[in-house]
Amino acid sequence: MFGQLDLSVIKPSLGFIWTGLLFSANLTLIAMSGGIVIGTLLAMARLASLGPLSRIASAYVNLMRSIPLVMVILWFFLVIPLVTGKPIGAERSAIITFTA
Repeated sequence: MFGQLDLSVIKPSLGFIWTGLLFSANLTLIAMSGGIVIGTLLAMARLASLGPLSRIASAYVNLMRSIPLVMVILWFFLVIPLVTGKPIGAERSAIITFTA
């Protein structure tokens, strides 16, 4: 009993596992692409000689580094629908927060 693993549940769950794997890969690729673009723009803004632009970019970076990602996801998922009056959806919320 102890030490034995019941592998009989894997075969009926393969469809769910495959769907989750595809969603995770899709989310990763989208967030990486957007993150590279936004990160490059923020790095250029932080290195800019314009004082306000550099300070705004630094404030954004420091703010995002100090807040845990789970909090950003939760706030975005719960607060944006309250502000806009429309639900944003879990998938779109995850894409936007992982990109940011």
